[in-house]
Amino acid sequence: MAITAPEIISIAQDAQQVRIEILIPRDLAWFEGHFPDCAILPGVIQTHWAIEFGRKYCAIAGQFQALSNVKFMRIIAPGMHLTLALKFDAAANALHFHYLDGKTACSAGAVKFSGPP
Repeated sequence: MAITAPEIISIAQDAQQVRIEILIPRDLAWFEGHFPDCAILPGVIQTHWAIEFGRKYCAIAGQFQALSNVKFMRIIAPGMHLTLALKFDAAANALHFHYLDGKTACSAGAVKFSGPP
């Protein structure tokens, strides 16, 4: 069976945010063909994981509506140990995400959901 998710090392949650320490498996299915000589985690998978973890750990209502302010600043490669920081803004019904390698940002963005407000 193909590996399609990161390995979760730890989860810390408070009223403001969720911080998930993850390890990117070397044999992750999403690396296949992306790219043969230099494996890179596709941006669509990064946003997919942020949404899935956001739905699991934050009180998100509604369906996906839009992405905004998405930036990919550093390649995420096999074997990297990262922090996925999630913050849900209930007033805007938006999930903000950051993938961090230590204090260095790899990618970030916001996901807007339908519904209130």
